[in-house]
Amino acid sequence: MQVARTLILTVVSCSCYLQRCILSLSSHAGLDFRLCCWLSTFVTNVRVPFTPASNSCTIRQPAAMSSDTALVSGQGSGIGWQVNLPSFSSLALNLGVAALKQLATAGVSEHTLQCMLMIAEVCPASNEYRRDISKCRQEQRKTAIWMCKIVELGTATNFVVDELLKTRAGENVVALMSAVLPAMSEHSCDSMMFRLFDASGASSNTTPGFSQLQSLRAILAPLLRNTAFKDKAFQYHSFLKRLLVDNKSLPPTSLDDVYDSIPNGETMVHMIQLLSELVQEGGRKIMAYHGLKGAAWCITYARHVLGLAVCVLRTTVDLVPINGDYKNARVLVYIFEDESRCDILIQGKVTDFFDVKGIEPGLRGWTIDT
Repeated sequence: MQVARTLILTVVSCSCYLQRCILSLSSHAGLDFRLCCWLSTFVTNVRVPFTPASNSCTIRQPAAMSSDTALVSGQGSGIGWQVNLPSFSSLALNLGVAALKQLATAGVSEHTLQCMLMIAEVCPASNEYRRDISKCRQEQRKTAIWMCKIVELGTATNFVVDELLKTRAGENVVALMSAVLPAMSEHSCDSMMFRLFDASGASSNTTPGFSQLQSLRAILAPLLRNTAFKDKAFQYHSFLKRLLVDNKSLPPTSLDDVYDSIPNGETMVHMIQLLSELVQEGGRKIMAYHGLKGAAWCITYARHVLGLAVCVLRTTVDLVPINGDYKNARVLVYIFEDESRCDILIQGKVTDFFDVKGIEPGLRGWTIDT
């Protein structure tokens, strides 16, 4: 009997140790939660058979059995013991608590991530750009020195980033933040995100606060600084200004202000909504952006993040294709105009947009061939 109890305690200790190892792998090695749940369930479903050395040995059941052990019938004259460790639901709950603990350590609540994933539904990124973000994360792991890895491990920042990059919606969140965070100040970034939440119809009770957005921004900043979005936006801005200088529409002294490459928060939110509409619906719709301020950000976001064809117009007849030709362009940028705004155009024949049905032929003013 003493041997059986010792064996059971040993198995319980080993299984608990394995559970802690699995939780650690889930938190730090990036294993999927469902895989860890399956491993934990496999560990807990352990049956410890015990057969006496001699059939003449009599084992008397104790008067009061512990709730942690149960006596079941065995084969022949042997007796089997089953260890009742926590069930699958309890382990799944414990694993969820471990994930919530990692989020709490990073300073981000689960509700904030859910809200960001909701925003990502209207901000889809192209497959190529999401692949570039994953490669950027892999390069970040390779180049990070051991001290940085220890800091990331202690603050759980790598946990949040890796969890976001496990799903397409999470990759869309990182893609959107890569277009906003490196190119804008903290105040402008927060204001833009609040405008985006308002535009999506989120109520004030469900919108994350400043502290949550600040924590999420701090977690994603090390990764997003390594993306090429901000550099491409500034390069496009310099290129667009050179086009206007060469066309004598802009004096050379105005080349100094690089912050004109970023639109204001209201225009940016409207632009994101219209571009998302283009990606989701497709068809004959085209977005037109007017003005130089924010044009570089529009081109970078449309071309590199969403994968749309873009064409620039420095006059009404002077076309500068960025990628693709004017005929197949989904985004037209009129950099020679003064006012910064964006709207949706519909591509097609002019006669397709006139409805003359129900009007008497004599009232149309057209000559009818009889």
